[in-house]
Amino acid sequence: MGKESKNPIYVYGSSRGYYLLKHNGLFDKSAIYSDIKARLKSYKYDINDKNHTEKVSPAGKESKIVIEASRKVTEYIKFNIEITYIIFREINVLLDDKKISKGEFEFRIMANMEKNYKDSARKNQKTFKSSRIAEVQRHIYEKTILKEKLNESEDLIFDEATEIIDIIKKHLY
Repeated sequence: MGKESKNPIYVYGSSRGYYLLKHNGLFDKSAIYSDIKARLKSYKYDINDKNHTEKVSPAGKESKIVIEASRKVTEYIKFNIEITYIIFREINVLLDDKKISKGEFEFRIMANMEKNYKDSARKNQKTFKSSRIAEVQRHIYEKTILKEKLNESEDLIFDEATEIIDIIKKHLY
């Protein structure tokens, strides 16, 4: 069987992992945060700042920021992106009269396309129920009628997640 059996379909990461980018050096933490949120808002994602913690230690400040974003593409397809960045041994430095950070930066992203999701507008019901016959109907629907739209949607979320990764790389020095 093909992708019609998989739900959700991961384009970055998986149910047990994530795409990881590590950097040791200079970076602009505030620009990364604001640019990521601006990009997600431009794509009309619902953004949830799930976690934002900071801890000061003798080696420097440690921060962890988790952002969850979701967007309904159609009544059948929903995009989910989870972004986590962790900063170790952060100290502030001046570079060309601009305050930036120096330390160890770890960026994680998990992006997926969820099909046949529960929607509050439909009273938390899926398009296809979870019976055996409904699963067969869903497979046929995805293989024939929805095949092109699923492929386009998968490419779209891949491009959107790649743009977020490019935003991160732009602010690493």
